[in-house]
Parts: sequence; C-alpha cells; structure tokens
Amino acid sequence: MNKGIKIALITAVCLIGIGLVLGLIGYFTGGSSLFKDEETTERELVINDAFSDIVIDCVRSKVVLLPSEDGVCRIEADESENCTLTAEVRNGALRIEQKLRSKWNFGFIGFNFTAFKPYKLNVYLPESEYRDLSIINVSGGVEAKDGLSFMNAALKTVSGGIRFNAAVRSSASFESTSGGIEASGFECELLKADCTSGGIRLSHISCGSVRAECISGGITLTSVVTSGEMEVETMSGGITFDRCDGGSIRAETVSGSIKGSLLSPKVFKAETVSGKISVPSDGSGGICELETTSGRIEITIAD
Repeated sequence: MNKGIKIALITAVCLIGIGLVLGLIGYFTGGSSLFKDEETTERELVINDAFSDIVIDCVRSKVVLLPSEDGVCRIEADESENCTLTAEVRNGALRIEQKLRSKWNFGFIGFNFTAFKPYKLNVYLPESEYRDLSIINVSGGVEAKDGLSFMNAALKTVSGGIRFNAAVRSSASFESTSGGIEASGFECELLKADCTSGGIRLSHISCGSVRAECISGGITLTSVVTSGEMEVETMSGGITFDRCDGGSIRAETVSGSIKGSLLSPKVFKAETVSGKISVPSDGSGGICELETTSGRIEITIAD
C-alpha cells in the first residue's frame, strides 16, 4: 500500500468520526431521547417454497444463520412499531428485508441512536448446502453457524462484527466498517476479508488465494494455507502467522510487528525501519515479503 492510499484511508476514518458527531448533533436537535426504551414483539415466519439463494438486507439486527433441526425453514425476528420484517421467495431466492418507519430510529451514516440493542433475526435453514449468500447489515453482527454450506458468500456490516463458521466452496467476501471479522473451517477458491476497525482472525482455511486488510486492528492467521497468493495488510496493528503457508506471501503493517511460523521455506524479503529482523535463511520456496515501519519481524519454519 503506497503512502497516498494510506493517507486517504486515514482521512476516510476521520471523516467517519466527523460524520458520527454531526449525526449526534442532528439527532439531539430532532428532540428524541437517546435511551428511549423500545417495546418489541417476536414474530415467527415459516417459508414453504424452495430456494437456492439467500439475500438479507437489515438495518439493525443480530443476524444468525443456523441449521434447522426439523427440516423447516423458519425465521424468528423481533419487531416494533418502528421496524418491520418481510420475507418471501422470489426467483429462487429467499429475500429478507428489515424496514424502518421512524427516521430517527436510524441515524447518520447507518448508526442507530434510539436503542443500541439490535433486533433478533434467526434464520433456520433446512438444507445443508445453498448457492449464493448475500447479507448487508447496517447495525448489528452477522453469524453463520457450522453445518451450513454455500457456493459463494458475501457478508457486509457497517457497525457490527462477522463470525463465519459455515463452509464456502468458491468465493467468500467479508467486510466490516466497525467490528471484527472471524472465519474458520472451510476450503474455497478466493477469500477476502476487509475491516476498517476491529481486527481479523482467520483459522483452519484452505484457499486458492487470501487477502486480509484492516486499517485499525491486528490480523491473526492460524493454519491458513493458500496455493496462490496470501496478502495481509494493516495500518495499525500486528500481524501473526501460526503454521500458515502460501504460494507467495506478502505482509505489511505501518505500526506493529510481524511474527509467527510458516510451514515451508521461503525466499524472504524483510524490511523494518524500527525493530529487529529474524527470518530463516533463504529457501527454495515462494517469495515472502514482510514490511513494517515500526515493529519487529520474527518468522520461523514450523517443525
């Protein structure tokens, strides 16, 4: 990442903070109460039509996907006078949408000011495998439990973390503005994880290629193996490899150390401005480029 891009990213984070302040100002001038209690009721929907794709668009929910124990697709969701949920199967896709009725229930740039607790949204899926999964959640986390499988998965949150323990066969994309990303236990062709603030943890994953990028937060990879490129980058935070490997590896951080273990020898190119460097002698494997401005670099080859 060149210096121009880094400056642009830092500027973007600052603008988000400014936007949040402006949103709070606008909220309080609107005359609503920040800690207003909100009454909710639980609603259950049963989906009888078959579907292969899943599309979820939420404003403020804790979204959980999990296997159905009785073979029935059910949706358990909280609703209120300000928020309703619709669900239908259209063109082979289960489409779930959360809608708001109050403009102040959902504030500036996607932050919720009326009540910080997200609504419950549990989706019980009867089949073990689906084609495409797409989830956008403005405020609240997203979790996919073990026992489910998707050909492609794209999960995005503005304020909330992502935890993905299901399987992906082709491509996986996880994106969070404010919240950590955790994914584990699958094999796929392409994996991308991108967060602004919160950190990234990937474990026991085998892919064709992996790209993990964070602005503010550390990145930890445990037993992550790629046949092609592995790219890991953060601006503020350390990078840790635990028994990882790749056809080629590139890791870069501005403020933080790069450390850990790899499974096979590499041709190392390591550089730091402030800190020591300890890497194995050049091997005959792929290239491993490691760079930090402020921090040490310590890499070993696992037994």
